[in-house]
Amino acid sequence: MVVVLDVEFAQAEAGRLRDAWRDIVDFGELWTGTEPEEFWQEKWGPNPVGEPLRYGCELRLALADSGSVDEQMVRGELRFLVLSEPRESMVPGAMLTLFDGGTPRARGRVTSG
Repeated sequence: MVVVLDVEFAQAEAGRLRDAWRDIVDFGELWTGTEPEEFWQEKWGPNPVGEPLRYGCELRLALADSGSVDEQMVRGELRFLVLSEPRESMVPGAMLTLFDGGTPRARGRVTSG
């Protein structure tokens, strides 16, 4: 199963993104050590408790329709291939940051899940 979230970015933020972009997203969570085993396996070393918890994803962009009430926003979908269900942090209104490696590229928010 693929988890898909609807998201939006301000036009200025979205200019740094491209359709089918793949990298990581941060919802402001930190590793607690209680995450499911598929998130962190012992063979990878100690769990990074206290470090940012980020997810691999793919972004599909769709420009807002002309004549839309809010033409300053760019909407799209984030797809998570390794999650079986959205995490508690992935709720409508949640802020997120898309990263390109370790570099933040754009901030946005979840509109629906």
